[in-house]
Amino acid sequence: MSIFHHVQAACGHCGQRNDVARTASVNAGRRPDLRAAILDGSFQRETCVSCGTVLRLPPHLTYIDMARGQWFLVESAEAITQWQAAEQAAR
Repeated sequence: MSIFHHVQAACGHCGQRNDVARTASVNAGRRPDLRAAILDGSFQRETCVSCGTVLRLPPHLTYIDMARGQWFLVESAEAITQWQAAEQAAR
């Protein structure tokens, strides 16, 4: 099952608060559209309702694709220095 949380994301350009669905978990077997969005770069890409600026939510999710034998914990690039703690938490 893929899991989503509704959150508000502030536009970095105009400050407008946008209601968006933040992905907590992707099950690629049940949601191949999400896998396709990850691969084509449109995953978690939203548009500000006020000014049209593209909003990119930082990732913080798990990804599973049983058919491909894949399980990933996905974090933002800014969290790279905490990779060891993230790995421990994932275990």
